[in-house]
Amino acid sequence: MKMLFLKVVVYFLIFVFFLKMFVWFYERKLIYFPYKILEYTPDVIGLKWEDIEVVTDDGIRLNGWYIPALDSICTLIFAHGNAGNISHRLDKIIMFYKRNISVFIFDYRGYGKSGGRPSEKGLYLDGLAAYNYLVNKRGVQPEDIVVYGESIGSAIVSYIASKNRVRAIILESPFTNARDMSTKILPFLPVKYFVTIKFDIMSMLKDVEDRILIIHGNKDEIVPFLLGKKLFDSLKTKNKEFYEVPEAGHNDVSFVGGDRYFDRIKEFILANRDTE
Repeated sequence: MKMLFLKVVVYFLIFVFFLKMFVWFYERKLIYFPYKILEYTPDVIGLKWEDIEVVTDDGIRLNGWYIPALDSICTLIFAHGNAGNISHRLDKIIMFYKRNISVFIFDYRGYGKSGGRPSEKGLYLDGLAAYNYLVNKRGVQPEDIVVYGESIGSAIVSYIASKNRVRAIILESPFTNARDMSTKILPFLPVKYFVTIKFDIMSMLKDVEDRILIIHGNKDEIVPFLLGKKLFDSLKTKNKEFYEVPEAGHNDVSFVGGDRYFDRIKEFILANRDTE
């Protein structure tokens, strides 16, 4: 009996060791999907734009685009999702432009023309560099900055807002934290106990009092709709809104939402401005 117990313990420890090694090796590969080539620029949709380089506090050079809108109602820091690069977001950029929203979109380290290699800490520094560029280099006032994040970008803009003043926060298809997401990706393995990447949006926003709009498709196949609701319910601020997009998945929320999606964002920004 004692021998059987010892064997069980040994097998369990071996299992834990290999599971930990699996998480350590594949964690980044399951999160970051950078694409280096910029396939398009705003020229193809007829927009005036500036190619921008910003340098992070740890010396990484990032590439981004600044697209000024006519009669701009705000400047949007656009933090994209974990795949592709800024050249794959032109469909959204033009729709923001048509609604008088200036956009500063940037590629994280390792994405597009940006240097470095993606990491959680690094992406936070990237977000802060984008914010500091607008405030210190372009003279944009914090009360004129709205941060907008897609999926993993929600963690980046939440971090920005937790450290700086902004007018408002807009999160598309956000999650609560990486541990909850790991349970969704590998539901039959206890990987949540070994993940080192946190992206803990819920903790970042727990004391934030800015206005927050969460947008989530109710058919999201990547980030469960219930995680978006859980995040929303955890927010202490009374200035929060939840916009459910019926029949939308993870990557087609704005497409399924159509004009109403972008009109809702503009209405949110204008309502926020009117309350100041």
